[in-house]
Amino acid sequence: MTRIFLSYRQKEGWGRQLREALTKGFPHLQIFRDQDDIGPGEEWNKVLEHELATCDAMIALISPNWLDVDRSAAQSLKKNHKVVMHSEIAEALRRGIKVFPVLVGGARLPAPDELPEDLKPLLMRQKFELTERHWEHDIQYLGQALDQAHKLSAGATSDRHATARAEESERAGGRPSLSVPEREERQPSVQATQRLSQPKVGAKSPQDVRTTAKSNRLPFTIAFILVILWLLGMLSSVTFGGLIHILLVIAVIAVLFGMNSSRRI
Repeated sequence: MTRIFLSYRQKEGWGRQLREALTKGFPHLQIFRDQDDIGPGEEWNKVLEHELATCDAMIALISPNWLDVDRSAAQSLKKNHKVVMHSEIAEALRRGIKVFPVLVGGARLPAPDELPEDLKPLLMRQKFELTERHWEHDIQYLGQALDQAHKLSAGATSDRHATARAEESERAGGRPSLSVPEREERQPSVQATQRLSQPKVGAKSPQDVRTTAKSNRLPFTIAFILVILWLLGMLSSVTFGGLIHILLVIAVIAVLFGMNSSRRI
């Protein structure tokens, strides 16, 4: 469901006409129009704020009299721009919502010097004109553009929701708290990363382990050679007056030394 905020001049019938045409051709478009969707007794300012925070795009419907705030008093928009229609457009621009300036009834975009500062970014948006001659075709084109805006703004809408929650929390005087998924997605701290990357005290590298293993095998190798020499001397009766048995004693000592070294690893 694509959520569209319709900003329009209430004294004219363009807003109702546009909503009926879009919902007829694009039933999945959920178009908010305050006169239809704010019920009796509801706080209209809170409803408007909620719809702005959750919409995918806004239609800024600009009619020939869009600049007029109070025609009876002949006030211009620049002198008195704090009206609901214009303030909601300014808020949408501030939040980064995609705003479609839609011209109807032969209207034109205002000049920069006719707008207050917070509405001047509207002039940077590509305008779209609805004409009576090509009304059906223009409605189809606009509906497709609104659909595309929904696809592109899915991630941005989530970011706006988070920003809106943070702003509400700040206004309430509290600190915004992280949800469980947000806490789990946080990156590890610099200190934790350094602890993971630093080698443990006393740990040996693979090269040290291989060198130690070789040195531990050396006594057993020497003992094996001495035993072979002792056996050869006994078989050949060449004992050198009994000194040949010293080889056997040395071999036993080498074995004991090797066993002791193995236990220290």
